[in-house]
Amino acid sequence: MLASTVRLIDGISKWSGLVVAPLVLVYMGILIYEMVARYVFNSPTIWAHEMSTYLFGAQFMLGGAYCYWCGAMVNVDVVHGRLKPRARAIVDILLFALTASVLGAMIWYGLSIFLNSLRFL
Repeated sequence: MLASTVRLIDGISKWSGLVVAPLVLVYMGILIYEMVARYVFNSPTIWAHEMSTYLFGAQFMLGGAYCYWCGAMVNVDVVHGRLKPRARAIVDILLFALTASVLGAMIWYGLSIFLNSLRFL
């Protein structure tokens, strides 16, 4: 049961990284569009900054799971590298729990804002 759960989570992590990777191009396109509109046509948009912020946030959170799956997360090796494997695993679990709780709080709060906005259209 545990092995199948881990395989499922690994699959979701791999999938999320592959899906959000192209968001870099969308993000860059929005920023280039905004710069051209603002500085060439003197007509800035009201949506580009917010949209690029949301896309970057989604890419950061979902891409983080992919990086963790690949083992490419950046650690502070001054501390992390000197720990024994068991202590390193405990630190990784605690940091993952902290990250997951922050993400859960953001989803919970964002969902309440979304539902409130949807109610008022």
